[in-house]
Amino acid sequence: AGYLPCFNYFRKEYVVPILGEGSEEEEPECSYVPYRGLKVILPSAPIRPVSCYGGKQSRSWYDYTTDHNGEQEDEFALDTLEEVVARIHGILDQEASLVGGHERVFLGGASQGAAVALHCAMTYPGRLGGVLATQGHLLTHTQLPADWAERGTPVRVFGGLADSTMPWETWVSDTYDRLRQSGCDLDFFTEEGVDHGDDEAEGRWVR
Repeated sequence: AGYLPCFNYFRKEYVVPILGEGSEEEEPECSYVPYRGLKVILPSAPIRPVSCYGGKQSRSWYDYTTDHNGEQEDEFALDTLEEVVARIHGILDQEASLVGGHERVFLGGASQGAAVALHCAMTYPGRLGGVLATQGHLLTHTQLPADWAERGTPVRVFGGLADSTMPWETWVSDTYDRLRQSGCDLDFFTEEGVDHGDDEAEGRWVR
C-alpha cells in the first residue's frame, strides 16, 4: 500500500513485483495488513553461480562478471538478464489480464532489482502504471523505447547519499541522464546519511 503516494494513483488495483536481492533465509519474518484493491507479488531472484565470485551459488537476478566495489557499473552476462526479463514479462502479462490492463500494474525493485525493474519496464510493450527504483541504477545496456515519454509511465527513483554500494553522486545519478533527457514523467528523491540496504529509509520512501 505504501506505493500509492509515489504515483498519486488511488482506487486502482495493481500488482507490484518487488525485485530485490539476497537470500530468503536472511529476511526476517514479517506480517502485512491487507489493503483493499491491492495485490503484491514478490518474486525471488534465482540461485545461480556468480562468475565474479568464482562461481559461488548466490541469489542474483543476473550473473555478475565483475565486482568494482561500487566504483562503477559492473559487467554481467546478458543472457542471464534476458532469462529474467522473460520471467517478469510473463508475470506482467498474467496480472494485466487479471486486473484489466497493463496501466494498472506497477513494477518496482531495490538495488540490483532496481536495474532489473527498469530494464523490464523499458523492454515491455505495454504502458505500465509506474516504475519504482530504490538504491539502484539504470543499466547502460537498457535502451529507452522511442515512445517512452509518450507512454506517460511515471518513474520514481530513491537513493541514499551515504550509499557506498550505489554511490549517487559519483556515478549512479548519471546513469539516469537518458531518462532525464527523454522528457518522461520522472522524479528523484535522495536522503542524506542513508547507506545501501537501509530498510527503514526504504520504507519511508515508498509510503
